[in-house]
Amino acid sequence: MNGMEKFNPVFYSSIHYLQPFIENQETDGIRLWDVKEAVNIDQVDLAILEYVKNMNLLRSGS
Repeated sequence: MNGMEKFNPVFYSSIHYLQPFIENQETDGIRLWDVKEAVNIDQVDLAILEYVKNMNLLRSGS
């Protein structure tokens, strides 16, 4: 509402093909991240990403 962008990077999914995004009350768009471009991530989201990464490492045995 104030023109500031808020990124919520914590979503993971495997899909066979891209489908159109349907706008809702929480989000008006989606952006796929190539993991090369720098993005601003707040501390809470960063902690969740670290947790997910660690859980994936535990499951894969690495």
